[in-house]
Amino acid sequence: MALDTTPTTPMTLLEAVNILLEAARVAGVDSLEQTNLNEDAAAAKSALDDVTREVLRTGWEQNTTRGFIIDPDVDGSITLPLDTASVKISRGYSGNRLVPRGGKLYDPKLRTYTVGKSVTVDLVQYLEFGDLTDAMKSYITALAARRFAIPRLPSPSNFKFTDEMIQGFLTALEQEDTDHDDRDISEISPHFAKFRRR
Repeated sequence: MALDTTPTTPMTLLEAVNILLEAARVAGVDSLEQTNLNEDAAAAKSALDDVTREVLRTGWEQNTTRGFIIDPDVDGSITLPLDTASVKISRGYSGNRLVPRGGKLYDPKLRTYTVGKSVTVDLVQYLEFGDLTDAMKSYITALAARRFAIPRLPSPSNFKFTDEMIQGFLTALEQEDTDHDDRDISEISPHFAKFRRR
């Protein structure tokens, strides 16, 4: 299921903004240059940015890197990439529990940022809209359109994306995510996880 875009090219951020504007019965724009961006277009882009962050924060195959090695800085601290959405220490790490804090990894037991050795993590990162797959773009755009358009419409019943359509976008995204997951079933199944804990 695709949104109203040219079928031979990926959706652009400009197209997504115009989809939100169309859903709110507002005139579209030709550019996203900040100097020429009107109030409605700026609000539409902001809604897209917010929903993109919210959706990516949960972690999908397209924005997750497993086995990402982070080397310590000269002071022994581990600085996370600026676009980090969430991070989980990979299995096999033998040190104290580490948690993200202030853009670094923090050892709450020793109350220090000094880790002193490389750490392997599963890293979830924020991506630019243009770097997402079209399945992700379609889902984000439909959710953002709901947030942006419904308060601006005289009646919510005029909203162009039904719950069924949005669920369809989510189903397509979840299927794509499953197709791209190359982990063995023993790594992701909760049943196997129980056996590992015993």
